[in-house]
Amino acid sequence: MMSMKKEQLKDYHLFSHNNEYYLLNIDDMTSFNIDKEEYEILNKIKGKPFNRETYGDLYIYLSLLNLINGKSNIRKFPAAFPVINIMLNITQDCNLNCRYCYGVGGEYGSKGYMSRETACKSVDWLISESGHMKNLTITFFGGEPLLNFTLIEEVINYGKAKKGEKNITFGIVTNGTILNDEIIKFLKKHNIRVNVSFDALPLLQNHYRPFKNGGDSYEIVRKNISKLIASGVENINITSMVTDENINFKEVRDALINTGCRTMGIHSPSPPMLKSNEAENIEIFNKIKSGKVKKYTERLILSIEEEGRDWLSSIKERNLFHSKLFSDIIKRLFTGKKREYFCMAGKKMVNIAISGDIYPCHRFNGLNHMKMGHIENFNAKSQKRYIENHISGISECSICQARYFCGGGCIYDNLVVEGSIDKPYGVWCDMMKKAVELGVVIHHQLNENDKDYLKRIISESGSGVGFYR
Repeated sequence: MMSMKKEQLKDYHLFSHNNEYYLLNIDDMTSFNIDKEEYEILNKIKGKPFNRETYGDLYIYLSLLNLINGKSNIRKFPAAFPVINIMLNITQDCNLNCRYCYGVGGEYGSKGYMSRETACKSVDWLISESGHMKNLTITFFGGEPLLNFTLIEEVINYGKAKKGEKNITFGIVTNGTILNDEIIKFLKKHNIRVNVSFDALPLLQNHYRPFKNGGDSYEIVRKNISKLIASGVENINITSMVTDENINFKEVRDALINTGCRTMGIHSPSPPMLKSNEAENIEIFNKIKSGKVKKYTERLILSIEEEGRDWLSSIKERNLFHSKLFSDIIKRLFTGKKREYFCMAGKKMVNIAISGDIYPCHRFNGLNHMKMGHIENFNAKSQKRYIENHISGISECSICQARYFCGGGCIYDNLVVEGSIDKPYGVWCDMMKKAVELGVVIHHQLNENDKDYLKRIISESGSGVGFYR
């Protein structure tokens, strides 16, 4: 007697929203709006052995959903990546005293300024380590990098003189307090991408981001952002940290939109790993460390749902506000491009401290056990740990419906909260699972004109406002 051939179904996720039913083909990154009967049948057979003879006509339906013959396509990665992006800590000093700062006053446990020699060697190192790659990025970081503005000027001039066939673009992450006409003119002249850290609401900015002398910073930064935008600097992004779990997230989002900046992001908090007396007094950090974040997570998810509804309305009205979170999800549904890592930290991107020490990213600066070497004795084998941090190798991620939209979460958050870069941070997981479902729902409420409009806007802006890093 011939045995019936067993088929393997691709991994899929089923969910309902407002009495509508959806299927996400996880491997293909495609989605379908299905009826309740189909939902129940698919839910019944999910995860079970399947064969054509037993299910008959259902086989044709599953073929239309492209669920037949699922195979695990695990990509092989190289032993090392060329480094194309460095976060250059030209200062480890700051004029603000941000209470939640993972760099602890911007000093990372070792206050100081980068020397010209180290900065120029860092540029040389980047050019050398980039191998055959042509497009490179240097982002000035701190502390507050504009405290060392003269060195920024020198590094840009040095980089342009040394680049050869390389194309080097520059960026800066600043608290916005020192921006003035001279600096803004310089940023515009050299087409420098500017990221301003600004907590959007006076009560947040003044409480969590005071000057070192205790003075308020909100009004100064708000005015400087307005000047920056008015100057015509093209590449501006504002990031806002919401550390207080009682804050209305929509109020923060609206305040960011009202700055007039085109691209923005809202960050959820992550405690510093370095010793910080200020951070010890932040209630949400203590709750994160103890795992008692139910209230914060619930508020975050409700805010994401609200953002999704508002974002869809803004598309329909052709008055789009930029949502980094949903823009990225929809873009991946449009293109099928998978997110294999959360970011390229420790691989194509590294941080260089004022000493020339190399870390996987700026958040790890000062943590000796995370050091990857030095600009004078770097070994590409140190990338191995981060190359292996791939979603297919992380147990929770390998079976998660949101994995190809998420990439496993920030490795810093994973380490500081869960104790390992390979253990995804629970709040982030809950957020992304909900966001992906909402992204699928939005996708199925777009007509062809909506999609054409959205594709054009997303391609022009590249990012937007939302709960993302």
